[in-house]
Amino acid sequence: MFGPSQGGTGRMGKEWISILFIIVILVFLSLTLVGCIGTSPLIPELFLIKLIPNGGSSFTEVRVGYYGICAVNGKDMICKPSNSASAFAPNAKVRRAGGDILSIAFALQGIYFSWLLSAAGAAFALSLPAIFLWRRKPQGRRYKPALVLVWLAAILAVAATVSVVQITNTLKYYSTLVPDQTVTIHPGMVTQILQAAACALAFLFAVLVLWIRWKDTSMGGGMGGGFGGDMGGMPPPM
Repeated sequence: MFGPSQGGTGRMGKEWISILFIIVILVFLSLTLVGCIGTSPLIPELFLIKLIPNGGSSFTEVRVGYYGICAVNGKDMICKPSNSASAFAPNAKVRRAGGDILSIAFALQGIYFSWLLSAAGAAFALSLPAIFLWRRKPQGRRYKPALVLVWLAAILAVAATVSVVQITNTLKYYSTLVPDQTVTIHPGMVTQILQAAACALAFLFAVLVLWIRWKDTSMGGGMGGGFGGDMGGMPPPM
């Protein structure tokens, strides 16, 4: 994938593979972060946890994403960004059906689901121009920002994924173990799978970037392959 170029066709193929790899990571991160911020297809299904009340409004559930919340009342659903608890105020029907459960959802979202994945996405996005600048002149010292950012993104993604899995499973266990709980909590498995996939790909991408740096050093800066720029093989002997 990132080895020395075997000609123009081989170099173009490796560059497209690199671009596809980056696009997949960005898509997975974006889908994870935009869950429940709207009612577009699939977006309401991308939740971290789902709260179902025990009694009372038995047909109401609330889905919690990183930056959005969906409230369900029978066949009615409203999904909005959760920048404030007043986001659901205009919809009286949903507010009456799940006022208490909405308060619990906002509290859990604000306390337990952190900024780690957002920071990982920002670091990964910033690493891309740094990688491009490095590959334009691989013999220089421009690799340091790229390596720092891509590994920071991978570490933050791992931390975010581990924390989400632990928190959601703990909340589920607690809500089913302790009697007389107001709600039962269920993890969002689709979101967890997307986040874990993004985490694994980000970590693999960081390893590959480190490998490219090692190859550059061992081959005197003449590394060919992806990420754009002039990446031909070793210069001919004088």
